[in-house]
Order: sequence, then structure tokens, then C-alpha cells
Amino acid sequence: MKEAEADAVTTGTGHQRSLLILRDISLQAKAERDRKELLAVITHELRTPLTSIKGALELLKAGAVGALSEQANSLVTIAANNSERMLGLIRDILDMEEIGQDSFEIESEPVDLSALVRNAIEAHRGYGAHLGVSFIDGGTAPGVFVLAEPVRLAQVLSNLLSNAAKVTAPGGTIEIWASREAGCGVIYVRDHGPGIPLQLRDKLFSRFTKSEAPNRSRVSGSGLGLSIVKTIVEKLDGEISFSTETGKGTTFRVALPSL
Repeated sequence: MKEAEADAVTTGTGHQRSLLILRDISLQAKAERDRKELLAVITHELRTPLTSIKGALELLKAGAVGALSEQANSLVTIAANNSERMLGLIRDILDMEEIGQDSFEIESEPVDLSALVRNAIEAHRGYGAHLGVSFIDGGTAPGVFVLAEPVRLAQVLSNLLSNAAKVTAPGGTIEIWASREAGCGVIYVRDHGPGIPLQLRDKLFSRFTKSEAPNRSRVSGSGLGLSIVKTIVEKLDGEISFSTETGKGTTFRVALPSL
């Protein structure tokens, strides 16, 4: 498959000639086909059976076929947790592919950050209880609106809150709040974990970057969450940054154009 491009060239004698450039894009087209086929395999050949496996394991844990011995219950729990981890990885890969496309469009509308914070805390209450941590409003200012896509912005917040919970020791708290600063609506998420290791700070938003913080061993992630967050925030014409201190925690800051 070839792509043609024509242009006019003026010679030193003043005569104009046509220049035809041919580019072979066969390899590019094949790579695109291979990428789509791989995504189809991930979606249909991996996610569907994994969902069934996880469902069956959850039924076993719930005693659907009778009580399990302590050893059997432990093995089923490990298998269920690993199937959930794999499903999470598949979701993140598909999500990363979708939002990374040039054709991906976000339909923005006014979003009330105080409602966003309140809903996020409520939505993650159960997750926090499971890990023994709590989410609290750190002092959200009322009446701060930004122009964003509500579902995607909620996804940003969900990723930041779940990451914060993973690095926070049981009994700890994660603070989330929003304010207006210099024409922007700003969302903060602060944990009191061990901080981000120095060697990870420059590549924190890169794909598959995972912290080795001690508390992370309780919950495994794909390493794609923060990369997805950064992509979404930038598509919303916003900026994301963080400050961290070893042994004291990390604060993420998301700034978006306010109304």
C-alpha cells in the first residue's frame, strides 16, 4: 500500500516542476491491524473467561457447594484475588488504548467539585473499610465549578483515591478537597504513607510504574493508573503534579480551568 504526495518545485532557472513522493505504509497498516486484533483477543478471549472464573471462585468462597476447609478457603481466596488483579489489568489496558487515541473526544460540561468530592468519598467508603483506612473531606470550598467530562473526572479521582489507600497503613486517613486558585479549580488528594521513592519520581506517570512501598503488598495494581490519570487530565486541558516527602506522604494536585 502506497501513499502519494505531490508538490510543486521551482528550479534555479525559474521553471516549475512537479515532485511526486511515494510512501510505503504497508507496515504501518499491518501494525494497526495487529494492534486491533490483539485488543480483540484481550477483550473477548481473556476478559470473558476470567470473569466466569472469578464468579465461580466467589461462589466457592460464599459456601455455594458447602463449607471449605481453612486451607481450601485460603487457596480459593488467593485465586480470586489474582483473577481480580488480571481483570483490573485488562480494564486498564483497554482504557489506556481508548483514551490514547487521537480520535478520542471528551464532551465537557460544568462540574461542581464539592459534589464530586462528596460522591467520591461515599463511593470509596467500602473500599476504604476493606483496607482499614478512611477518606475525609479536607476542607472543600463551595461553588467551585470546572469544565470537564464528569465520568472521566470521577475516574481520575477514583484512581488517585485507590492509590492513596494502597499506600496508607490500616487506621490511616486520606484527605481530599477542592479549592479555587488563580482561575483554576484544583483537587487535592493527600495520603500519609511512606512517600514516593526517589528513583520513581521522574517516571511516576509512565506506564507500568509501580511503587515498592511496604503497604502496597496488600493490594496489587497494574501500574497503569497514574498514566491513565495524566492522559485524562491533559485531555481536559488540565495539569497534574505531586509533592512528596519520605516517611510523611504524598499530595497529588489536579488543576482544571474553572468557570
